[in-house]
Amino acid sequence: MAGQHPETDLSKIAEAGNWALVDNLCRQEIENGDGQGFHWYWLAKTALAIGAHDHAQKFLARASELAPGDERIRDLLSDFPHLGRLRAAQRIEPRYLVIREFGGGFWADVLSTLGYLHVAEYTGRIPVTFWGPASRFSDDFKQDAFRNFFEPVSAAEMHDIPGRLAGIFPERWSQIPIAASRPRDSRLGWKPVYLPELLFRQEQLIVGDFFGWPVELFAWTQDWDRIVPGQIEALIRRLWQKHIRPRKEIQARADRIWRDFGAPDNVVAVHVRATDKAFETAQIKTFLRQEIARIDALLKSDERMQVFVLTDSERLLTQYQRQFGDRVLSAPVRRSTDGTGVHFTEVESRHELGVDVLIDVLLACRCERFIGLASSNVSQAVRFMKDWAPQQIELLGNDYYSRRHPMMHDPNWQKAQHKAKLAGRT
Repeated sequence: MAGQHPETDLSKIAEAGNWALVDNLCRQEIENGDGQGFHWYWLAKTALAIGAHDHAQKFLARASELAPGDERIRDLLSDFPHLGRLRAAQRIEPRYLVIREFGGGFWADVLSTLGYLHVAEYTGRIPVTFWGPASRFSDDFKQDAFRNFFEPVSAAEMHDIPGRLAGIFPERWSQIPIAASRPRDSRLGWKPVYLPELLFRQEQLIVGDFFGWPVELFAWTQDWDRIVPGQIEALIRRLWQKHIRPRKEIQARADRIWRDFGAPDNVVAVHVRATDKAFETAQIKTFLRQEIARIDALLKSDERMQVFVLTDSERLLTQYQRQFGDRVLSAPVRRSTDGTGVHFTEVESRHELGVDVLIDVLLACRCERFIGLASSNVSQAVRFMKDWAPQQIELLGNDYYSRRHPMMHDPNWQKAQHKAKLAGRT
């Protein structure tokens, strides 16, 4: 089978310096069984570009096996003794990784934080969270919003980072305070940093200021040639349960709500999503119909069963209440009355928005079964915050947590997505 991306495409993308897209496209072809020598060659070039010299040598060896007559591969292999001398660098300790907010939905920010926490673990850096000015869930941008919801991931805080450092990456953060708004000015060299590059940087301080997609890291940290879905789930679950620990007062609020429900012991949770998710997932209406059909069948099969509905939509909650009456449980949280995502609306307390979505997930984890959407970070949060048995959980749609997403690094796709989201909010 011929690959979808000829070498001319990869060469042009590499010339533009988009190594993230080169990496993802090459690995996608290899994982699909279409890998050729030039895919491994361009993976080696990517590895060299981000300082992963040991990986580059392995990739070149594989390229040489598949294309033994390729002079480029032989030339690059002959350069390795010189490259090995160049990469020697003195490491200054302690080293830090400041994890900034992504600025999306609540659980998207959590997922991004997990990616950077994996970087910190792999590299031995001290993680310091700072969900700052771009967080949609903060009432005080001078404070770390992450700590308002979760226990600290380390003892270090922003004020513990030395004023004089042996290098900062990305370099743009050497020109402005690390707690400032994320720079978008091209004069400051703003461009997204490819997450795996952070695994091999030698600067004393790294600032994670773009989306930290964990799946892109695992091929480098686990030395995989292809994505392994079951192992990916295990890695994300380990990170999630180690680091994402809700604050006790928020857990106590969820416990009080559960007691107000009567502390039921036969509940299925369902996550139904509308608002801005309709612009991200084309099949959302189909999935919503499937969810309510499954709930209808479960409640008819067990007269004692209740359903806990977690949703951002007042309309969808009302639909469930009309169909299932007093068997519906729901938390007293803020919901949208139109098509606008709750985190895009003007509210008195943005912190409470985050508390709402966290409490919804904590309550869902008290249930015996869960039905949700694979494309939603909320549903994925329910998935990873509890050790569900396979028969207890069903996520509708493709599990994008276990997939590679090259389009995330395609500037044309990014522009189209941004345009669609803006249109969806008007």
